[in-house]
Amino acid sequence: MDKRLEELIQRVKSWPAAAREEAIMALTEIDERIADTDELSPEDQEKLTALREMINKSIAEGGDFSDEDIEESIRSRLDAWEKSRRKSA
Repeated sequence: MDKRLEELIQRVKSWPAAAREEAIMALTEIDERIADTDELSPEDQEKLTALREMINKSIAEGGDFSDEDIEESIRSRLDAWEKSRRKSA
């Protein structure tokens, strides 16, 4: 297996649940397409390249967010959205 992929898989294990689920969904979609055609279309190859770039950028940036950090971020954004929606109504 490619060393970068092995390293990424190890890092994914420590990601928050929502991020792990997103990775699973993305990889499952790719796997299903490959299983159907055994070859990626140019469009799919472009998407895979973009996904790899996003993953590599995330790895390079580092960071460590707990599930609680993510929940708080989502909660505060939803609260702000609710307040702005009420003001508009």
